[in-house]
Amino acid sequence: MLVLFVLVLGAIVYWRSSSPPAAAVYCSEHTPPPAGTVVMLSTTWCPYCARARAFFSEHAIAFCEYDTEHSARGAALYTHFNGRGVPVIIAGGEVMHGFNPGRIEDVVRGRASVPLQDWPGMRGQ
Repeated sequence: MLVLFVLVLGAIVYWRSSSPPAAAVYCSEHTPPPAGTVVMLSTTWCPYCARARAFFSEHAIAFCEYDTEHSARGAALYTHFNGRGVPVIIAGGEVMHGFNPGRIEDVVRGRASVPLQDWPGMRGQ
């Protein structure tokens, strides 16, 4: 009985202390994000995208995302970067397929990202 009580109490404490999911921050379709912003190509239903959003928020990493199913620019970038699933994360001039927190932090802390105006469809904006 004591074990059951401890398990229930632990579950309640965990449930109350867990933070709500991070909200999506969508990139503008018409202007590129500021230099140094991490860009994520995502979908609304992707659990790894949700984990990446939370990671970016928790580590104060500036990011925005394109929903590849609802954004023409997101779909074009997904094709350009040979998307093989979501998320596709562009940071520090590197394209990462999937969510790898350690790699993202290494890249973000080490170099500035490639300005989006240098990507296809972003020239002259």
